Amino acid sequence: MPCLDRFSVAAATIESRLADGFGYVGMCVGSYPFRSILLALVMCASLVPGITMIKSESAAQKLYAPARWNRARDERELYSAIFGNQDIEKRTSSLLAYTSNDAQNLLDAEVINSLRSIHEGIIKMESVIATGDKKISFTFKDICKRSGSIGYESNCSFIGVVDLSQEEIKRIPASFYNNPRFGYIPVATFLGGRVESENSFVKSAAGLLLQYSIAETTDKSMMARWEEDFLKHVQTVAKEQGPSLPFKLAYEIEKSEEEELSKSTSSDIKLLIVSFVAVMAFTFIVMHSFMDKVASKAFLSFAACGAIGMAIGSSFGLMGYSQVKFNPVVAFVTFLLLGLGVDDSF
Repeated sequence: MPCLDRFSVAAATIESRLADGFGYVGMCVGSYPFRSILLALVMCASLVPGITMIKSESAAQKLYAPARWNRARDERELYSAIFGNQDIEKRTSSLLAYTSNDAQNLLDAEVINSLRSIHEGIIKMESVIATGDKKISFTFKDICKRSGSIGYESNCSFIGVVDLSQEEIKRIPASFYNNPRFGYIPVATFLGGRVESENSFVKSAAGLLLQYSIAETTDKSMMARWEEDFLKHVQTVAKEQGPSLPFKLAYEIEKSEEEELSKSTSSDIKLLIVSFVAVMAFTFIVMHSFMDKVASKAFLSFAACGAIGMAIGSSFGLMGYSQVKFNPVVAFVTFLLLGLGVDDSF
């Protein structure tokens, strides 16, 4: 069969050339071992810094959806580009007052007054940043996103029910609330667990959301400082006044998700280090000979594990330089390389 013969000849040729290539590399490494080790160390040292350039990606629609012809994702990105909703979310700190008691109404005057007291402490909170030799002091009203309503351009944008009087709260419609100071506001954005009355007004709510939006023109250092002070202030209130408040508090800032992700990643790194130590100990015990010191290969185990660590660091560094997004699937590569590397060392 001519086709089969041609395939066999081609396969044999490719195999021969690959064998010659790997044989040449092996001869070079064997002839110049120290140069080979030095070259590996230099390459590793140049690639490892790329780890700092790695960017993560956790959005399911980007990780697991087709990269091309994904109409839903393209429309979401187009909407974000036009309306800028992602930027607004990133510059918003949230405070949620909620209750798990179905019989409790958070629109009660006592609850609103307690929440308003916390709110006033937040907006009056004074933050300070240093710029050179000067210190700049500011409050939320200095950096807040402004209202878009005509005649109220200098006011901050709508935060929540604390911006409304008790009479206005009693007449909040079930869907959209129109206020001359803030314009049309979807009720679902600041009232949760709503119960409507017979006249289509909100009778009770189980959650009150306050959103403190910062203007896009605000300097990032000022925004970061205010968010840190906001977090400290709310944590102090929750700790000192929490038991006496008629509701529970939940809060977050722009970096909340990032901080939680960092905590999770830090714990994973600790487990990774523990696994490396355990594998090194296992490799040392297996390769070490207690009876024959000459035939013992204990130090070879450290070299093998070191080579595995260099390979992992170099590969992730190259991934960072190449701008390949880090995702949950890539995390398993570390353990795969560790297992295969130790297996090859035996």
